[in-house]
Amino acid sequence: MGHIFNELYQFSYNLAHAKIKAFAPPFLDYLNGDKDIIQYLNDLFNRYYSELSKLKRIDWVNDGLHEIIKHYSNKEIDFNLSRDAKILGDAILASLEAYYEGLPSKAFQILQNVFLQNDRHFINMLPQIEATAMKGFRVREGSHYNKITDLFHIPFELRQKCSSYRFSILGFPSLYLAESLPTALNEVRAKSDNDFCITQYEYNGEIALIDLALIPRQMQLWEIYSQLMFYPLIAACGLKVKNENSPFKPEYVIPQLFFQIVKMDMPEFAGVSYISTRSANPDFTDMRQRNYVLFVPETYLTKGYSSQLAKKLTACDPICIKYNDDIKTLIQYEVECAMRPKKSITINSK
Repeated sequence: MGHIFNELYQFSYNLAHAKIKAFAPPFLDYLNGDKDIIQYLNDLFNRYYSELSKLKRIDWVNDGLHEIIKHYSNKEIDFNLSRDAKILGDAILASLEAYYEGLPSKAFQILQNVFLQNDRHFINMLPQIEATAMKGFRVREGSHYNKITDLFHIPFELRQKCSSYRFSILGFPSLYLAESLPTALNEVRAKSDNDFCITQYEYNGEIALIDLALIPRQMQLWEIYSQLMFYPLIAACGLKVKNENSPFKPEYVIPQLFFQIVKMDMPEFAGVSYISTRSANPDFTDMRQRNYVLFVPETYLTKGYSSQLAKKLTACDPICIKYNDDIKTLIQYEVECAMRPKKSITINSK
């Protein structure tokens, strides 16, 4: 059956390997152009739908997945790749428009409805990572951090210091980790000769994360469908910020709304994985540029840290480094940190 879907495989391969420049994150034409985010995404989505419509056997893909699911689970699911991608793209644009009207709750509802409709079809098709272990680096500027909790999430009594980040809103602590040390340092805009403390976290046991990267590997048919279906979301969450020093970043609207939907409606996921846009040359096919943002439970507490999250993680004691952008030096630091023994995270209950 594989040769029947060659055209789909090739399109997915080219998309995942950034070979179609018009659809390759981080979309520098947006960064350097004069279109606002709604105009840009509308144009991008329309070009994408046009390319999907050129896939001659896309109906065979829809029918093939329908029969596979029916055979193994006895469920009748109406697969339609072009329709699903457009439903999602239209909802993203409508959500942004509502947000621009000063109606963030309406923006949330528009996007949420897409994921809950049709017996949670969109949730069931989300691209995801399921792993028995996950590791990630975290850094803080300074040389005085010596406890693991110094590099844990912001304590609840200091939530006023929680800025607006790509996937988390003001005042809400999340735990951001990076696949590699260079990516973690890029995320904090590290400057040469400054001191940083670093640690590596390891998630204990199985973890499920929504995956908003483009995966450059051989995929099963349903994974290809999922990636192509959710390309509008991957694109909307992967735009580089145009105005870094401005208080409002429209590029954060959709990822923040989506993260809230995941937190509310998808308890099976521990968070979201995505590709950093902070590097000099962001590459959505480079898994070393991957970030993880984990939900922090118990944020209703007024003081301290999440003991629930601490129980799911181990980490090494922080080490202090002097930052420079020599990649060989950074890799040496990364290896040294990764080789350190991991220990449980001790939360002071007082």
